[in-house]
Amino acid sequence: MGRAAKGEGSIFKTETGYRGYVTINGRRKYASGGKKTEVAQKLREIKAQRDAGVVAVGRSPKLSAWIDHWLTATETKHKIKTHDGYRSAVHLYLPAWLGDITLARLTAEHLEEAYAALHAKDLSGATIYQLHSIIRASLTLAQKRGRVPVNAARLVVSPPTPASRKVTPFSDRDLDQIFAALEDSRSKARFTYALELGPRPGEALALEWPHIDFAEGSILICQQIQTVAGALRLVKYTKTDSKTDPEYRKVPLPGHLADIFREHRALQMHERDRASRWEDWTDQDEDDDAVHAFVFTSARRPGRPITPSGDSQQWARLLTAAGLPHAKPYTARHTAASRMIAAGVDLTVVAEILGHADIKTLIKVYAHALEERKRAAASLLELAWASRASAPYVAPYGADPQSARSDQNGSPIHV
Repeated sequence: MGRAAKGEGSIFKTETGYRGYVTINGRRKYASGGKKTEVAQKLREIKAQRDAGVVAVGRSPKLSAWIDHWLTATETKHKIKTHDGYRSAVHLYLPAWLGDITLARLTAEHLEEAYAALHAKDLSGATIYQLHSIIRASLTLAQKRGRVPVNAARLVVSPPTPASRKVTPFSDRDLDQIFAALEDSRSKARFTYALELGPRPGEALALEWPHIDFAEGSILICQQIQTVAGALRLVKYTKTDSKTDPEYRKVPLPGHLADIFREHRALQMHERDRASRWEDWTDQDEDDDAVHAFVFTSARRPGRPITPSGDSQQWARLLTAAGLPHAKPYTARHTAASRMIAAGVDLTVVAEILGHADIKTLIKVYAHALEERKRAAASLLELAWASRASAPYVAPYGADPQSARSDQNGSPIHV
C-alpha cells in the first residue's frame, strides 16, 4: 500500500486503540478512538471542515480571553456606553469556570448550564440575553477566523430572551398631581419637557440653549449626557444614531412648552447673577475646549450639567411631592408617547419625535395605546355609519329624482 498523500493524514495503533492526524497549515490536528474506522471517520470530518474553510487552527484560547480580544477589536464600532456595558456584563456575569474553557472544548451544553445557573440566581432575562449576545458575537468572529468550526452559542436550544416590556404610563389624574407639584419647582421645565415630548433622560440633560429655536418652534436633539466608568461624558450622537454618521432629529416645540423654557431661562440667569461661581463646563474629549450652555444645570454646582444619578433623584423627589409611588424616569417618556398616540398623532411622526429607529418598536412597546386607538376608530366608524343611515337619500347630480325612492331604512330602491 502506498503512502498517503501529503495532508491526507496518518493513523497508527496505540496501547489503548488508534490515533491519527492530518496536517493543516503546518500544524497537526489529532483524533483518537478505540477502532481504526472510528478514527478514520473523525479525520474525514476534520478534512471536510478544512476544505470548507471552517476548521480551527492554532492554539485555542480561553473563552474569556477571546471575548476580551473581541471587545478590544470592536471597540471603535460600539458606542461608548454600549461598549462600557458589554465590559461590565462580562466582568459581572460571565462565570469563571465558563471563561476558563477553551474555544476548542466549548459546547452548547456549557452555555446552557451557565445560563440556567444565572437564571437560578434571579438574574433578569435581559441581563442573561446581553451576555449570550456578547458570547455569540465573539464566537461569530472566532468562526470566521478559523478558531472554531461552529458557533456553539447558535446551537443553544432555548437561548435567553429579554422579558417583554410592560409599559404603564401615568394616568390623567397622575399627571394633574405631577404638574401641580412642578408648578413652583426648579425642575418644571425639565420634567414638563419629558412628559410632553418624551426625550430620553440623557438627551434631555444634554440639551443646550442653542438647540432651542424659539422662532421656528423646534428643538434639536443631537447629543447625550452619560456616565461612563464613573466619569461624566458628553457624546455627540443619540441612542439610535450611527456613531460615525449621526442623524440628528428635530422635534416640534409647542407654544406652552416654549413659554416654560423662557421662564426657566430667566430663572437660570437669576441664579447665574447670584452665584459666587458659575462653572462653564467643558468636555474632556473635546479638543477645542468648547463651552457648553446647558439648559438644565446643577443646583449644587451652578453651570455644570445635571448628572444622570442627580436627575433620577430629582425625579424621585417629584413623585414623592406629587403623592405617587416610585416609577422609573422612563415612565415620563412612555407617558408622552402614549398621549401622542391617543391624540391621534401619526405613528411615523411619533416614532420620529421619540427617536425610534424602527416603527415596529413603537408598535410593539405601545400596543396598549394602539388598542385604545382601535377602539376609538371603531366608535368613529359606528358614528359615521349611524349618521349615513339616518341621512335622507339624495339622488346623484343629474339623475331623475323620480327614478329612485328610499325604503323605510333609507336605502335607495331603483324603479
